[in-house]
Amino acid sequence: MATPLVRAAGRVAPLLFALLLCSPASGADQLAPGFFIRIIQRASGFTSPLGIANAGDGTNRLFIVEQGGRIRIWNGTQVLATPFLDISALVLSGGEQGLLGLAFHPNYESNGFFYVNYTCRNTAPACSGGGFGNADSVLARYQVSAGDPNVADPASASVMTVIDDPFSNHNGCNLMFGRDGYLYVSLGDGGSGGDQCEYAQNLMWDFVSTGGSCTNTSRANRRTFWGKMLRLDADQNVTVPPFYGIPPTNPYTGAADPSDLIPDEIWAYGLRNPFRFSFDRLTGDLWVGDVGQNTREEATLLPFPLPGGQNFGWDVLEGFFCHEDVPAGSCNAFLSGGSLLPAFDYPRTDGATIIGGFVYRGRPVSQLISGNYVFADNSNGRIWRAVRSMNWQKQLLFNTTNGPAGFGEDELGRLFYAGLFNGTLNQIAPFTFQDVDPTHFAWSFVESIYEASVTGGCGGDNYCPGNTTTRGEMAVFLLRTRFGSTYTPPACTSPTFSDVPCSNLFAPWIYDLVSRSVTGGCGNGQYCPNSPITREQMAVFLLRTSDGPAYVPPACTTPTFNDVPCSSGFARWIEELVRRGVTGGCGGGSYCPTTAVTRDQMAIFLVAMFGLVPV
Repeated sequence: MATPLVRAAGRVAPLLFALLLCSPASGADQLAPGFFIRIIQRASGFTSPLGIANAGDGTNRLFIVEQGGRIRIWNGTQVLATPFLDISALVLSGGEQGLLGLAFHPNYESNGFFYVNYTCRNTAPACSGGGFGNADSVLARYQVSAGDPNVADPASASVMTVIDDPFSNHNGCNLMFGRDGYLYVSLGDGGSGGDQCEYAQNLMWDFVSTGGSCTNTSRANRRTFWGKMLRLDADQNVTVPPFYGIPPTNPYTGAADPSDLIPDEIWAYGLRNPFRFSFDRLTGDLWVGDVGQNTREEATLLPFPLPGGQNFGWDVLEGFFCHEDVPAGSCNAFLSGGSLLPAFDYPRTDGATIIGGFVYRGRPVSQLISGNYVFADNSNGRIWRAVRSMNWQKQLLFNTTNGPAGFGEDELGRLFYAGLFNGTLNQIAPFTFQDVDPTHFAWSFVESIYEASVTGGCGGDNYCPGNTTTRGEMAVFLLRTRFGSTYTPPACTSPTFSDVPCSNLFAPWIYDLVSRSVTGGCGNGQYCPNSPITREQMAVFLLRTSDGPAYVPPACTTPTFNDVPCSSGFARWIEELVRRGVTGGCGGGSYCPTTAVTRDQMAIFLVAMFGLVPV
C-alpha cells in the first residue's frame, strides 16, 4: 500500500522558455512548485528480508536477501517463484544471525560471481563446529548457473573465510564492492555487550581476552576480524583458496606491518555493529551506519578516496560520547582527532537500531532527497534524510511500521528498502507532479519530458495527464523534444493561418513546423491550434519532425490494427510507428486513430520517438 506523500515546497524547476510561463487559461504549461515523494510497495511475500542488491548486468533485477538463507529475484514485475539461491540448510537463522550480506562482482555479467555472508550451522561442512562453540560467520563466493540466469549453482561455493563467533549477535555483516574494485566486508565486534572481548580496538593476531567465550588464541579463527572492515581483492586467487588476495594499498601490509602482527585483510577498525554501509555511486564516498550500545546510534562518512587504517572509535566512543575511557584519557584523545568521528549521531529516544542507507542519485532528480543520505531505524520504522549545512542534520521523511532492515539501489539508482516485519520490497519514490505518481502507467515518460525541459506541467503541482493535447501545444512539444530545451524558433512575421496571428503564443512554433513541411494546417487556411491532435495526426507529426519533410514511410501492405486498413491515408505513418516500436496501439488490436492524444500518451510518443531515456 502506498503511504501518504511527502511534499517539498519551493522546488527549482528546469528553466522554461517564456511561452510556458503564461496563465493556466492559455492552455500552456507552467512551473510546478513542489516535489513529492512516497513509499510504494513493489512486492510482498518475502520471509524476513534483510537486504537488496542488483547484479549490474543490465537486467535491472533486484535480489532480495532473506534471513533464513534464500535470495529471491524481483524482475520489476513479479517475484520469481524459484529462489536465485537457497542455502537455508547451511544457515543458522534467528535474532541477529542468518544470511546477512550479498554483493555481485563488478564483472558479474561476464564471470557470474557473487558473494554472501551467513551465520553457519555447526553441522554444515564449511563450519568448524568448535572454537567458541557458537555458529561461525562464513564469507563465500558462488556463481550463477550456466543454463539459467535466474538460478545460481549451489554447488559452486568457494568458502573464502570462516570466522569463529564468540557470541550470537553483532555479526554485521554487509558486503559491497567499492569504486576501487575491491570487496569491502563489515563485521561487528563479536557480540554480547560493551565489546567485552575488546576486539574492536585490537588489531593483533595474538590478542587474547581473558575469561569465558572471549578466550581463543587460534589464528585460524581470525577472531580479531570482529569490529573491523575488511578489504579484499576478489580478482586474485580466483581458482585456489582463499579465493581472494590482499589489495597492495591495505594499511597493514608489507612494510607497514613487517612483523605481520596484524591481519592484512583489515582495512579499518573500531566498529560495533556496522550492519549496513554503502558507497555513493557518484562520489565513491563511504557511509557506515553503526548500531549503538545504550545511548547513541551513529552514521559515519568517509570521503573518497577512502584512506585505510581509520579507527571508528568503538568501544571508547559511542557516537560523540564517551563509552569507556580505557586506557584513561582515550575519550578525549579520540574526540580530539584520534578517531574518525561520526557525521551525525542520535539518541535512543529517536531510535535504537540504525539501518544505514544510500545517498540518492537516481532519477527523477528530487529536491527532497537527491544528494542526501537516506537511512532508517528498524526499531521504530522512521526513515530520515541527512542533510548538511554547517553540520549534518537528520530530517524525518516517513514513519513506517514495516521495519526497514536494509536498503538497496537498482541499476538506475532508484532506492528501495526491505520491510522485515511484513516481508515487503518498498520503493522510496520521488515524483514531480502530484497527479502522476510512480504507479501511473506513463510516470517514467512524463518525468523524462519534464527532465528534458519539454514541459513544466499544466499549472500548480499538476501535469493533467488525462487532458487532451492541442495542436498548438504539440508544436512546442515536438520542437523542444527534437531540438532540445534551449531551442527557440524564429519570430513570427508573416502569419499563414487565419486562426494563428503572430500575437498567438504558439505562432512561432506552429510556423516553424510549417517551414519544415511538417504540417499544412487543418484545411481552409486554418491550423486549428486549440483542437485536440488525434492519434493518426500524431503519427505524421512525429515522423516528419523526426525524419524531415522529404520522408515518406513505406506503403502499408499488411495492416496491424483492425481499425486502420491500408486504405487509410494515415496507415503507412501508423504502421511505421509500429515498426519503430513507438506504439502498440490502444488495446484490443486497435489503434483508435481518431481519438485525441492525452498528455500522458503524448509523453510516451515523444520519449519513444526521439530516444529520450525513461526515468
